[in-house]
Parts: sequence; C-alpha cells; structure tokens
Amino acid sequence: ERTNRPEVMSDLGGFGALCELPGKYEHPVLVAATDGVGTK
Repeated sequence: ERTNRPEVMSDLGGFGALCELPGKYEHPVLVAATDGVGTK
C-alpha cells in the first residue's frame, strides 16, 4: 500500500494493475500483471 499513487486505477488483490500514464496520449492506461508458473 505504500507504493499506491494517484495514477493507480485499481485496488490491491486484482490479477492486473491499471495505471494512468501521463503524457501526449489521450487516455493511456498501462496494464501490468504477473503470473507464476504454478504447480505441475
């Protein structure tokens, strides 16, 4: 929670994080996700 910033658009616990990107683009959104390989 310490890294939560005004640009973050999603809450903790989701599969992907949504973050607004400042700059020259109209309504840009970065989606970042991580996934482990899981068990075999």
